[in-house]
Amino acid sequence: MSTNFQPPVSINEQKTLFPKIDQGSSVELGSITKSDALRDLRLRMSLLLQTTLDTERLVRIVYEEICKAVEVHGINYRYPGMQISIMVGRQNQHKVTYRLTANEDTYGEIVFCRSRRFKEEELMVLESLLDLFIYPLKNSLQYRRALACALTDSLTGVGNRQALMKTLQRELDLADRHSLELSILMIDIDNFKAINDDHGHLTGDTVLKKAAQNIVNVIRSSDMCFRFGGEEFVVILSNTGVEQAQVIGKRINESISEGIEAGIHKNPITVSIGAALLQTGMDIEKLLQSADDAMYIAKATGKNKTIIAKELVS
Repeated sequence: MSTNFQPPVSINEQKTLFPKIDQGSSVELGSITKSDALRDLRLRMSLLLQTTLDTERLVRIVYEEICKAVEVHGINYRYPGMQISIMVGRQNQHKVTYRLTANEDTYGEIVFCRSRRFKEEELMVLESLLDLFIYPLKNSLQYRRALACALTDSLTGVGNRQALMKTLQRELDLADRHSLELSILMIDIDNFKAINDDHGHLTGDTVLKKAAQNIVNVIRSSDMCFRFGGEEFVVILSNTGVEQAQVIGKRINESISEGIEAGIHKNPITVSIGAALLQTGMDIEKLLQSADDAMYIAKATGKNKTIIAKELVS
């Protein structure tokens, strides 16, 4: 039987400073309920929580420090609003859940679990230590949002060029380390200048947003879409050969030509796509250039198609 609060208890940060205790020390439950020991542990935890803006690291600090006072087998921090779910330790039968709030704002909830029921004095210790988590968590989430904004194209909502370069370098390193295939698609909206010239830049923006939406809807959950610049997008296809990349590219061709209203332009909206596969000795620039060259071949041979990079065609 789980020990859950209904509704979850709300914990609010309290600004209190206490003397420091030595790094690595631990305290028995019998002494932690005494004010001096609890104050020492609170300050230790408070100082540690000020050392990082990384949400995962904060959750781990909470787990490690609380385990010094209360037997906890695992914790799970969840914030559906930002699609965050962080598990440290292991799940178990008995659970206690706290909703994390400050100034009427909610920052998710945290669940503590173990194999036996929590005692009342243990819950008191949990709550006393957990209130220190709120404001570091708030700062971490704000930083996380700012970082996401810095890596997101404001018009289309997909990753921007900076995010593309960071992600592509990571994927290249993984592919090289684990001998995995890695393909990319370079996607360019056909006749985009004419759309802007004939219908205005607001219409052009609408086409860009709808094209991005169609690409995201067609690609797999493991694939990643980025705006490369102007009317160009790049899709990273991890652990994917170029033949499968071409199949995905053709799906994008069909989705955009059939899914974007043709009334905004005299001809249907289409895209030309180049597919490239990471080859030995390739860096980011060479891989992107390979896909770009294939995309221009698609444009030169009729548009609205996906072409494999010429070096991959036997």
